[in-house]
Amino acid sequence: MVTKRQKLEAREQAILEAARDVFTSSGYEKGRIAEVARKAGVAEGTIYLYYKTKQDLVRAVINDYWSRLTLRAKETVDPSMPFFNQLEQFARFHVKAYHEDIDYIDLNLAMRVQHLGFEAPVDMIRSYVRIFDDMFTRACDRGDIQSDVPLWVARDLFFGTLEHSSRSVFLDRAKSSEDCITNLMTVFRATYTGSTTKPAPLDDAIARLEDAVSQLKKL
Repeated sequence: MVTKRQKLEAREQAILEAARDVFTSSGYEKGRIAEVARKAGVAEGTIYLYYKTKQDLVRAVINDYWSRLTLRAKETVDPSMPFFNQLEQFARFHVKAYHEDIDYIDLNLAMRVQHLGFEAPVDMIRSYVRIFDDMFTRACDRGDIQSDVPLWVARDLFFGTLEHSSRSVFLDRAKSSEDCITNLMTVFRATYTGSTTKPAPLDDAIARLEDAVSQLKKL
């Protein structure tokens, strides 16, 4: 049996989904609460029971976006994998999400630039960024990478490179995100392990070890 609370939560989710469609397609200024209500299948007054102002509704849309993005990223990155595999997984996810969610990013930026007093969801963004922080810190603690460089430098190198390159690829489709990711991984390997090449696949390493053992048996 569906409880009253579940009904209220489902209605709020429907409002958020409708608001995402309206504000990412029409923008904040042209987006109308009446259109949100129509898409959500509720009365316009119902929306104001959940959100006092149009800006509150947009803020909720952006917060929900960052929450979902963080959850998707955590599901994508496998913490049991070696550090550089995790890093590449996260880099690919970030670039893919950037291109898929460019409307959200533009809405967030427009709200911060055009509307004084609109604050970015700092805590939400920190939760997303912490995915990188945690994997980098774990790798340092395990001795997988050696770093005398502060964490924030590595973080800015990772996100700064991907953000700039993703925007460049979005504006010029002739460019490739793959080139960006490949070079970024090369830089990280060179900086934190002193190597610019990927580690040999495990199967190759095992084959070479078995061959070495075989040669020793012949001696």
